[in-house]
Amino acid sequence: MSWEEIIERRHGARGTTLAIDASSATDATVGAGREREDLWGWDARPERVVVVGVAGKNRSYESAGEFDLEDSLDELERLVNTAGCEVVGRMTQRLARGPAPATYLGSGKIGELREMCGLPRAMEADEEDDDEREDDEDDEIFWEDDEDEDEDEERSRDRRNGFRVDAAAVDIVIFDDELSPKQARNLERKLGSKVRICDRTALILDIFSQRAQTAEGQLQVEMAQLEYEMPRLTKMWSHLERQSGSGAVKGMGEKQIEIDKRLLRERKSLLNAKIESMRTHREQYRQKRKAERVPIVSLAGYTNAGKSSLLNKLTNAEVLAEDKLFATLDPTTRRLELANGMTVLMTDTVGFIQKLPTQLVAAFRATLEEVLESSLILHVVDISSDLSEAHMSTVDSVLDELDAGEIPQLLVWNKIDNVLDEEERLEIEIAAEDAGAVVVSTLTGEGLDALQDKIVEIIKKRTLSRCEMLIPYERGALIGEIRRTGFVESEEFLENGTRVVAHLPVGMARRKDVVVYLT
Repeated sequence: MSWEEIIERRHGARGTTLAIDASSATDATVGAGREREDLWGWDARPERVVVVGVAGKNRSYESAGEFDLEDSLDELERLVNTAGCEVVGRMTQRLARGPAPATYLGSGKIGELREMCGLPRAMEADEEDDDEREDDEDDEIFWEDDEDEDEDEERSRDRRNGFRVDAAAVDIVIFDDELSPKQARNLERKLGSKVRICDRTALILDIFSQRAQTAEGQLQVEMAQLEYEMPRLTKMWSHLERQSGSGAVKGMGEKQIEIDKRLLRERKSLLNAKIESMRTHREQYRQKRKAERVPIVSLAGYTNAGKSSLLNKLTNAEVLAEDKLFATLDPTTRRLELANGMTVLMTDTVGFIQKLPTQLVAAFRATLEEVLESSLILHVVDISSDLSEAHMSTVDSVLDELDAGEIPQLLVWNKIDNVLDEEERLEIEIAAEDAGAVVVSTLTGEGLDALQDKIVEIIKKRTLSRCEMLIPYERGALIGEIRRTGFVESEEFLENGTRVVAHLPVGMARRKDVVVYLT
């Protein structure tokens, strides 16, 4: 074996570093080296991940999110793949009261998890192995032969759930719930320094940090990361603590962890000021839209439900649309000319997900407030998913949290083209008619005309006022404004002007220059 191969075997895996450590915060990204080439020119392998989930034995723990444990872990695996890592193992446990308060897992499962990560089941044996490994470190690096390869192949064996796990190469263990600082600290002690710890919240924050493109989105993600990091700071760099005083001043000076917290608070204050200035900027845009009196239609839904694809299909917006979770984060607004001449503004918003971190909801509140200004919310659902009902429940709960439950909603059941069974498709169409939903396919364009007709119908009923006017011919510009902001039902040309029956926004219907022409 050449010296290049020896170095690659021993140090190639160290070229990739984890995005987020639950104890040392989120300043690095989960795969910081995943897209880099290492020192010797070859591509670094993706980080290998084991996902872990816990649920209650009586399933009462699952009822809060309406997701089964296995379904929730399936979604977590998709998040891991989105972050650029590779899932190589899965572990589940059912406890009477859900996750253990101190260690998340039971003591027996922690031993199994250590084995999955290539560590001895008992921590004492692990410490002895560390001492032996340090004594023979040089010999192992420079005098490795083919016998070591055979030993590695023997170590590699089939694990649970059909995954092939090389136990010595697991980099990260990701948990399906947000770990408390106590749980993260205890798990780090149980697994040692060889395997890093991450939770669902930290993983989502990392994905958001990768995908945020605009300055506002990056500031909001950084704010959410700081909120997550604050209670999880650990004592590091103790040699930087300020020295104790002399003479009458005794005791330790300012500790390093106190310095870190102060720096984070100062950074949060700066970010708050920047985000508030951007909030003011957004408010100016909203006031301009209100002055134009153009109805606003917002797209909301579970992540990867097809919101961006629907926006592209209707408005030719050319927004990034991929089959990934959280492919787009930054909101996009485009004008949509409906078939009957009505103009609306269509806004794409960030997708939702179960167990959405509260830090993200707070940080993205300025962006999500776009939904509150809507005349209509299009709730986009991936109807081909087996978890479509759970997805709808999750989105409804987030909208209620944003106080957007009173805004009119229209269910849009997307991806009907993925349903190939004719009987199942017929059942979906019957259920859509009962629920008042519209079945569409953004891939084939099926149902998009019916969707636009439904949008016009709802806006006419709930946001427009029906008016009959006699407008003089010299005020023809007013008819053009009515066409842009409302819906003209009929026109009749008379001797003294044009008789118009139209549906207008309430604000425009109450304007003085409009009221004088009402018949």
